[in-house]
Amino acid sequence: MICLKFMLVVTSILTHVEGASGVTPICPSEEEIFPCTCEVDSTSLLRLDCSDVASENELSMIFNNELPTKNFHSLKITKNDKLKTLPKGVFGKNTFEEVLFIEGALEVVQPEALIGSASTLRKLQIRSHKLRSFPFGEVGYYRNLSKLYLGNNDLDSFPRIVSTSLKELNLAQNPLKHIPAGGLYGMPNLRIVYLYSCEIAEVPAGTFTGLRNLFYLTLADNKLTEIRPYSFELHTKNGRLFLTSNNISKIAKNSINGVSYFLNMNENSVVFLEEEIFRPVLERGAHLSIESNPLACGCDIAWLVRSPNLLAKVEGRSACSDGTLITEQDPTDYIMC
Repeated sequence: MICLKFMLVVTSILTHVEGASGVTPICPSEEEIFPCTCEVDSTSLLRLDCSDVASENELSMIFNNELPTKNFHSLKITKNDKLKTLPKGVFGKNTFEEVLFIEGALEVVQPEALIGSASTLRKLQIRSHKLRSFPFGEVGYYRNLSKLYLGNNDLDSFPRIVSTSLKELNLAQNPLKHIPAGGLYGMPNLRIVYLYSCEIAEVPAGTFTGLRNLFYLTLADNKLTEIRPYSFELHTKNGRLFLTSNNISKIAKNSINGVSYFLNMNENSVVFLEEEIFRPVLERGAHLSIESNPLACGCDIAWLVRSPNLLAKVEGRSACSDGTLITEQDPTDYIMC
């Protein structure tokens, strides 16, 4: 018995040494995983493609077999209209660092469908499906998950997520309709947030205040008509905010804070470039694009055209309602302002 234990210890040590030496991993045989395919890429990572599976049962049978390799870098399933549900335990004891479902008919991800990868999963993408049910309460168990992309689905309410590992969140193109107050507080380390095309009509004050690492935020193509105080707040260098293609006509003082690289207000209903709102943005170093707005270009822009350094930060074809570019305004025309 002592000899057996000694041999097991030695075997374990040798296994770790062999793994550390950079030995190329080996894919399961074609017969074991058909119709999935496996490849070892140029960086010696195992990548699975199961796009041709015919059902949830077939997917489960493949991964609940005793495969010689259980640790894979990625699993990809694209353009599959057979899978409607990811059931609990579908992947058995196999682990992944990336799981990518792109274009398909997936509607439900059941609790514990991916729990075997709780310590390994870094990126989960379910894009362009019909997803309406997802176990958001489990996200915190995936302690290395940094990217959660669920864009272009049928999620109809803003999820409650608690995760200290998440850095990128994409819920774009879902009919969320609103963001609850404090809806993002459970994800304090977010850096990038995509919420475009979500039918959102209002952003509560302080929604982004606690996200100390946030530098990229887009709520383009929503139903915003006004920006209330403390609606948007970025805290890092290179802060970028995209509010393109809304119907914004009213912007309150102290409503856009911390944008230091780029503010996109194209395709809105802004009439006046009020100094107390836009000067702080430009003075922080941000560039401004405000094309396709009915800008009056009266005395409200005098402060801007008289400040060459700030005017140089106005980008693109940002123009007055009469078609003349803001950057080509003559300062002498504003002497009386």
